[in-house]
Amino acid sequence: MKDYERRCIWCLRDSSIASFKNRAHVVPKSLGGTMICSSVCDECNSYYGNRDGLNPSIEQTIREAFIISRTKFLDVNDGIGRNKPMARAKSHYFNIDLKSRTIRPKAQYKLQNDFMRRNGIQLCRGIYKMFLETLSAEGGDACHESFNRIRSFSRYGEDAGLAVYYFLRRHGVFLQTKKWSE
Repeated sequence: MKDYERRCIWCLRDSSIASFKNRAHVVPKSLGGTMICSSVCDECNSYYGNRDGLNPSIEQTIREAFIISRTKFLDVNDGIGRNKPMARAKSHYFNIDLKSRTIRPKAQYKLQNDFMRRNGIQLCRGIYKMFLETLSAEGGDACHESFNRIRSFSRYGEDAGLAVYYFLRRHGVFLQTKKWSE
Protein backbone atom coordinates (compact mmCIF):
# COMPACT_ATOMS: atom_id res chain seq x y z
CA MET A 1 0.00 0.00 0.00
CA LYS A 2 1.48 3.36 -0.97
CA ASP A 3 1.65 6.21 1.54
CA TYR A 4 -0.79 8.42 -0.33
CA GLU A 5 -3.42 5.67 -0.17
CA ARG A 6 -3.22 5.05 3.57
CA ARG A 7 -6.07 5.79 5.92
CA CYS A 8 -5.85 5.18 9.65
CA ILE A 9 -8.42 2.65 10.86
CA TRP A 10 -8.67 4.46 14.22
CA CYS A 11 -8.85 8.20 13.56
CA LEU A 12 -9.81 7.82 9.87
CA ARG A 13 -7.27 10.46 8.83
CA ASP A 14 -5.39 9.80 5.61
CA SER A 15 -1.71 10.27 4.83
CA SER A 16 -2.24 13.87 3.69
CA ILE A 17 -2.88 14.71 7.38
CA ALA A 18 -1.31 11.87 9.39
CA SER A 19 2.12 10.22 9.25
CA PHE A 20 2.61 6.46 8.85
CA LYS A 21 6.34 6.08 9.57
CA ASN A 22 6.22 3.62 12.49
CA ARG A 23 5.20 -0.03 12.34
CA ALA A 24 2.05 -0.92 14.28
CA HIS A 25 2.23 -4.43 15.69
CA VAL A 26 -1.18 -6.10 16.07
CA VAL A 27 0.06 -8.12 19.05
CA PRO A 28 2.66 -6.12 21.01
CA LYS A 29 6.21 -6.63 19.79
CA SER A 30 7.25 -7.27 23.41
CA LEU A 31 5.19 -10.48 23.22
CA GLY A 32 6.77 -11.55 19.95
CA GLY A 33 4.03 -10.14 17.72
CA THR A 34 5.09 -10.03 14.09
CA MET A 35 1.86 -9.13 12.25
CA ILE A 36 1.94 -5.50 11.16
CA CYS A 37 -1.09 -3.34 10.44
CA SER A 38 0.01 -0.68 7.95
CA SER A 39 -3.24 1.25 8.39
CA VAL A 40 -2.47 2.76 11.79
CA CYS A 41 -1.08 6.30 11.90
CA ASP A 42 1.84 7.15 14.17
CA GLU A 43 -0.31 9.10 16.64
CA CYS A 44 -2.80 6.24 17.13
CA ASN A 45 0.02 3.68 17.27
CA SER A 46 1.70 5.71 20.01
CA TYR A 47 -1.57 6.04 21.91
CA TYR A 48 -1.88 2.27 22.45
CA GLY A 49 1.62 2.08 23.93
CA ASN A 50 1.31 4.99 26.36
CA ARG A 51 -0.56 5.48 29.62
CA ASP A 52 -3.82 7.41 29.51
CA GLY A 53 -4.02 9.34 32.76
CA LEU A 54 -4.31 6.82 35.60
CA ASN A 55 -5.11 4.00 33.19
CA PRO A 56 -2.36 1.55 32.31
CA SER A 57 -1.39 1.53 28.65
CA ILE A 58 -3.45 -0.80 26.50
CA GLU A 59 -0.30 -2.52 25.22
CA GLN A 60 0.92 -3.12 28.79
CA THR A 61 -2.49 -4.47 29.81
CA ILE A 62 -2.44 -6.94 26.89
CA ARG A 63 1.06 -7.98 27.90
CA GLU A 64 -0.04 -8.55 31.50
CA ALA A 65 -2.99 -10.69 30.38
CA PHE A 66 -0.70 -12.82 28.20
CA ILE A 67 1.77 -13.27 31.09
CA ILE A 68 -0.99 -14.36 33.46
CA SER A 69 -2.56 -16.66 30.83
CA ARG A 70 0.79 -18.22 29.96
CA THR A 71 1.58 -18.72 33.63
CA LYS A 72 -1.76 -20.45 34.16
CA PHE A 73 -1.42 -22.53 30.97
CA LEU A 74 2.05 -23.78 31.87
CA ASP A 75 1.14 -24.48 35.51
CA VAL A 76 2.49 -27.97 36.08
CA ASN A 77 -0.11 -28.61 38.79
CA ASP A 78 -2.78 -28.74 36.06
CA GLY A 79 -0.87 -31.35 34.07
CA ILE A 80 -0.92 -29.18 30.94
CA GLY A 81 2.54 -27.76 31.55
CA ARG A 82 4.11 -30.97 32.79
CA ASN A 83 7.70 -31.35 31.51
CA LYS A 84 7.71 -27.80 30.18
CA PRO A 85 10.10 -25.17 31.54
CA MET A 86 8.29 -22.70 33.75
CA ALA A 87 9.46 -19.16 33.26
CA ARG A 88 9.05 -16.94 36.30
CA ALA A 89 6.05 -14.72 35.72
CA LYS A 90 7.05 -11.08 36.04
CA SER A 91 4.16 -8.69 36.11
CA HIS A 92 4.32 -4.93 36.45
CA TYR A 93 0.88 -4.66 38.07
CA PHE A 94 0.29 -7.98 39.85
CA ASN A 95 1.90 -10.34 42.36
CA ILE A 96 1.51 -13.86 40.97
CA ASP A 97 1.86 -16.63 43.54
CA LEU A 98 1.89 -20.04 41.84
CA LYS A 99 1.89 -22.00 45.08
CA SER A 100 -1.28 -20.42 46.46
CA ARG A 101 -2.66 -19.90 42.93
CA THR A 102 -3.43 -16.22 43.55
CA ILE A 103 -3.06 -13.04 41.55
CA ARG A 104 -3.27 -9.77 43.46
CA PRO A 105 -2.54 -6.17 42.51
CA LYS A 106 0.81 -4.88 43.77
CA ALA A 107 0.59 -2.50 46.72
CA GLN A 108 0.89 0.73 44.72
CA TYR A 109 -2.01 -0.34 42.45
CA LYS A 110 -4.11 -1.95 45.16
CA LEU A 111 -4.60 1.47 46.74
CA GLN A 112 -5.68 3.12 43.47
CA ASN A 113 -9.41 3.58 43.31
CA ASP A 114 -10.99 1.30 40.67
CA PHE A 115 -7.67 -0.09 39.39
CA MET A 116 -9.08 -3.55 38.64
CA ARG A 117 -12.11 -2.15 36.80
CA ARG A 118 -9.97 0.25 34.76
CA ASN A 119 -7.49 -2.53 33.99
CA GLY A 120 -10.34 -4.77 32.80
CA ILE A 121 -11.67 -2.05 30.50
CA GLN A 122 -8.18 -1.49 29.08
CA LEU A 123 -7.91 -5.23 28.36
CA CYS A 124 -11.24 -5.19 26.51
CA ARG A 125 -10.07 -2.18 24.51
CA GLY A 126 -6.87 -4.08 23.66
CA ILE A 127 -8.75 -7.14 22.45
CA TYR A 128 -10.88 -4.99 20.16
CA LYS A 129 -7.68 -3.25 18.99
CA MET A 130 -6.15 -6.57 17.99
CA PHE A 131 -9.39 -7.61 16.29
CA LEU A 132 -9.72 -4.52 14.07
CA GLU A 133 -6.00 -4.38 13.25
CA THR A 134 -6.03 -8.09 12.31
CA LEU A 135 -9.02 -7.48 10.07
CA SER A 136 -7.19 -4.63 8.37
CA ALA A 137 -3.88 -6.52 8.07
CA GLU A 138 -5.72 -9.40 6.40
CA GLY A 139 -7.27 -7.10 3.80
CA GLY A 140 -10.66 -6.35 5.39
CA ASP A 141 -12.29 -2.93 5.29
CA ALA A 142 -11.60 -1.86 8.89
CA CYS A 143 -12.52 1.76 8.04
CA HIS A 144 -16.13 0.79 7.31
CA GLU A 145 -18.70 2.65 9.38
CA SER A 146 -19.96 -0.63 10.87
CA PHE A 147 -16.81 -0.57 13.05
CA ASN A 148 -17.39 2.93 14.44
CA ARG A 149 -18.50 1.60 17.82
CA ILE A 150 -15.34 -0.51 18.14
CA ARG A 151 -13.27 2.49 17.02
CA SER A 152 -14.85 4.85 19.57
CA PHE A 153 -14.44 2.32 22.39
CA SER A 154 -10.94 1.01 21.68
CA ARG A 155 -9.21 4.20 20.55
CA TYR A 156 -11.12 6.89 22.42
CA GLY A 157 -12.49 5.08 25.49
CA GLU A 158 -16.07 6.03 24.65
CA ASP A 159 -19.11 3.74 24.70
CA ALA A 160 -17.94 1.35 27.41
CA GLY A 161 -20.96 -0.87 26.68
CA LEU A 162 -18.75 -3.17 24.61
CA ALA A 163 -17.44 -6.12 26.56
CA VAL A 164 -15.62 -9.39 26.13
CA TYR A 165 -17.25 -12.51 27.50
CA TYR A 166 -15.24 -15.63 28.22
CA PHE A 167 -16.96 -18.99 28.21
CA LEU A 168 -14.70 -21.32 30.13
CA ARG A 169 -12.95 -24.02 28.06
CA ARG A 170 -15.75 -24.90 25.63
CA HIS A 171 -16.16 -21.81 23.50
CA GLY A 172 -13.22 -19.46 23.98
CA VAL A 173 -13.72 -15.73 23.49
CA PHE A 174 -16.72 -14.04 21.83
CA LEU A 175 -16.82 -10.34 21.02
CA GLN A 176 -20.37 -9.10 21.51
CA THR A 177 -22.45 -6.44 23.14
CA LYS A 178 -24.05 -6.92 26.53
CA LYS A 179 -27.47 -6.81 24.83
CA TRP A 180 -26.60 -9.81 22.61
CA SER A 181 -25.69 -11.91 25.64
CA GLU A 182 -28.97 -11.12 27.35
